[in-house]
Amino acid sequence: MESKPLILYCGNFLFPDGDAAAARVLGIGCALRDSGYEVLFGGGESEGRAQDRTPSGAYVYRGFPYKSQGALARGDGRGLRRLVQIAEYGTQVAHWVQSYRGSPLAAVIAYAPTTPATRSLRHVTRNLGVPLLLDLTEWHTGDTLPGGALGYRNFDSQLRMRLLYPRADGVIAISSLLQRHYHAAGCDAIRVPPLVDLEDPKWSSGYWAPSDALRLVYAGNPGNKDLLGAIIRAVVNPRYRTRRVELHLVGPSPEQAQAMAGCHLTSSFGKGAAVLCHGRLPQEQVPPFIAGMDFTVLLRRNDRNANAGFATKLVESLSSGVPAIANATSDIAEFIRHGQEGLIVRGSTAEALATTLDEAAALDPCDLARLRCCAKQRARQVFDYRNYRAGISNLVERAGTTLSAATRGTHRNSFRPIFSSRTDKRA
Repeated sequence: MESKPLILYCGNFLFPDGDAAAARVLGIGCALRDSGYEVLFGGGESEGRAQDRTPSGAYVYRGFPYKSQGALARGDGRGLRRLVQIAEYGTQVAHWVQSYRGSPLAAVIAYAPTTPATRSLRHVTRNLGVPLLLDLTEWHTGDTLPGGALGYRNFDSQLRMRLLYPRADGVIAISSLLQRHYHAAGCDAIRVPPLVDLEDPKWSSGYWAPSDALRLVYAGNPGNKDLLGAIIRAVVNPRYRTRRVELHLVGPSPEQAQAMAGCHLTSSFGKGAAVLCHGRLPQEQVPPFIAGMDFTVLLRRNDRNANAGFATKLVESLSSGVPAIANATSDIAEFIRHGQEGLIVRGSTAEALATTLDEAAALDPCDLARLRCCAKQRARQVFDYRNYRAGISNLVERAGTTLSAATRGTHRNSFRPIFSSRTDKRA
């Protein structure tokens, strides 16, 4: 029996379900598997989960084998130690790819690799004669990174985004901003938002019923993108509303929420707490919890950091059949249309959100049921991985064809102007 073409998918994601990056690569992996590829993941987790361990000692999740790399454990090390870790990871992941010499490799996909990892992967994939594709999901601004605009992290980010990444054999971009940027740089780039499998029972595991209160939910870690403080201030705004508004937080503690908002978590409208903190929930409990809410809510600054990415929270919301309230950063207004799959906030301030919450509070149960139906339908149209199978597999095929041409000296895109190597055999 002939072996399937193999794709190695590496990066600092916590496979299989440790973060949003893991959910993204899993969705793309499903699309590739349906197109006839075998996909092997090499994530940044330190070890595989016990429940995924097979009798042979390998780790398999939902039919996907994975080999933990673990060289960039999150939060492990600072300063010089962190730089050493980054350099070591570039070497380690290249050795891992090199170990598959002789396998029917079709491509290597790297999730937002660091500069050393990009260099190492470029070198080893050229020696193996396989294309290197990049999965890109963000473009930081200097003020969002440790060390600021003059720090190493920002220097590394700008070097990769502007000089190294455009020389890849293809880019899977999470947003239209990133797709346009790499297309203009001469790179074969496609847009693929965060993907889910709508046939997974977890997206139909929740229950919703109308309530006297308008129930909002924010689930996750705000990081340096989400304006959770503004969301809280809008909810506890004392302005008159026809209904009580509750904000349910999954993740942040009451102390964290109050520090971000700079105010108490209670409202002068109605009785009791307006903001309810549920702490961290096991991953399998999050979708049914979200499904019981009326809306998810998200605010982000309208800057490059937000516009280059796309919020996985909104994908999870629509996939659970829950409409979203959000401002129009990135491609949100394309996927979530005002009055259909949710409500679009005109701005990123607490005042702008409060106005939209007044509109949401005026909706009756029939309106909310209609929005929920539209949200689920929209998720099936734009976020289910099956819609992207052809586009992703075609990118892999084009990359392989272009690389074959490059070996004959006809490909114009060379990595050598940035970094040269005596052992790099590429013409």
